[in-house]
Amino acid sequence: MVSKEKYADQSVWDTLALVKPLKQPVLVVINKLLADSQTLVVESFKERWQQVRGDKLPSIMPILFSKGDITGAQTELLRLLDTNIQKINYKRQDTAAIGFIRQYWQAWVAPIKSEQEAQVQWQLLIEKAVAEAASNYQRDYLNHPHHYDTFQNAMAKLLTLLEVPGVAKLISQSRKVLTWPLRKVFSASRKKYTQAYSGTIETAVLQQIAEHVLLQLGDNILDQIELTQGNNKWWKSVNTQLRQDKAVILKRFEHTTFTYHESFKQEIEDTAQDLYLKLEEHPAILNSLRATRVTADAAMLALAVQAGGIGLHDLILAPAMLSVTSYLTESAIGGYLHRAEAELKQQQLNTVKRLLFKQVLQQSLTGLPEKMMHNSYFNISARQLAEAEAQLEEKKHGLRIL
Repeated sequence: MVSKEKYADQSVWDTLALVKPLKQPVLVVINKLLADSQTLVVESFKERWQQVRGDKLPSIMPILFSKGDITGAQTELLRLLDTNIQKINYKRQDTAAIGFIRQYWQAWVAPIKSEQEAQVQWQLLIEKAVAEAASNYQRDYLNHPHHYDTFQNAMAKLLTLLEVPGVAKLISQSRKVLTWPLRKVFSASRKKYTQAYSGTIETAVLQQIAEHVLLQLGDNILDQIELTQGNNKWWKSVNTQLRQDKAVILKRFEHTTFTYHESFKQEIEDTAQDLYLKLEEHPAILNSLRATRVTADAAMLALAVQAGGIGLHDLILAPAMLSVTSYLTESAIGGYLHRAEAELKQQQLNTVKRLLFKQVLQQSLTGLPEKMMHNSYFNISARQLAEAEAQLEEKKHGLRIL
């Protein structure tokens, strides 16, 4: 039903062309006509019908504009409607409907598939960025000769386990300076120890990596906006959501980094304990370490680190620490020492990948599309679309899922 002003609108004719394959009777009602232009409008409509449709002319009911009684027009309209309903061919209706759907299916689902392709591409970009983040973490921290300090912290703990009567006088002097027994120092100075080993260098490296991941993905999104002209609206929305959530993601990453450092201290402690147990299997090496003044000096430096007096890197570069490390490396447990360091690195890498890169970065970035306005996008999964297409093939009455 159209008014005389609207019957020439292109959307009317697009709709009439669209439903032509259904091969069902059409009733056209042209409303609000004036008596002197009724014939002209109806004839014009018929000519356009032949141009657009080309098939048999439909039933046409012109209705004059009226503010009075319209009972007669209503009666005639109902009669024509009933007549057209009786012309419906129900036997071929199902076949025509399925053919109609199949004819336009690919065009209809093209925007859905485009959105799905964008989501897949987004996941690939995230996975690539997270993989590069792990690689950068290994390069800039775990394998960096000046940045990596986790194993040195385990060595510092190992040295504090070497307290023996032979260095009692030295340890006693340190206790007087610190005013606490050695064991009390570790418990009472927990806060200082946390500051002494809080993974400061590692934290800075991880934060830089997280910021780089978000910047890199932002650039990737801009590239996709330029490349995907047909679906850049989706990418623009993701870009907007990323800018909005960037600060929140980085804050969560920072908090999780702190939690990771606190929990990973136990792994460092375990490594130190394992090294000490290994030394006990080699009494000669253990007694040699305990008998040397350089070991006592290194132990005092390690104690000072854990009490918060000096930084871990001061310990690493200290001649006493270098001597002890060199001695252990060249000793019978040198191979075990290297394996312990490699295992600690691998544990650290696995923990960082799981807690920070996957559970924070990857999960946060993967969830960005879900935060976009649901009424702006289809949010139809590939599985749902496949189920709909399967029903189109299997059910003669067409789709019922969408």
